[in-house]
Amino acid sequence: MKIAMPLHENRISPRFGNAREFLLVEVKDDRDTGRATLAMDVQNPIQIAECLAREGVDLVLSGGINAEYQREFRLRNIAVIWGLIGEAEDVLATYLDGQVFAGMGPCPPVQNPRRSPRGARRTEERVPAKKDSRRKPVS
Repeated sequence: MKIAMPLHENRISPRFGNAREFLLVEVKDDRDTGRATLAMDVQNPIQIAECLAREGVDLVLSGGINAEYQREFRLRNIAVIWGLIGEAEDVLATYLDGQVFAGMGPCPPVQNPRRSPRGARRTEERVPAKKDSRRKPVS
């Protein structure tokens, strides 16, 4: 199995689309058997997915990743586990230890319903509007 992790310095990139470097790790019997770093000079989801597929990637461990990238990976039979944060080495060790799995993630529920992305869970709590002393009541 080959794992790709988008990097920002030594950490998992918080936004997949901003990563220009990927750590590729070959894994056999839950052990790291080889590594390479891949520089990526394209941002197009299709090109990135094609490039990682050519490299033989089976799984992407990522921070935030939008639906378009995820769809392109699924089309190429590349699994994605997203919502991960931290040092790339720690994330890899946690995955190899069986503690990282699809569907997990540290992202809290959206607190501001006006700014929530489509499909995000909204909270029922409403924040009272600030009173503006400059506004005149409408008669």
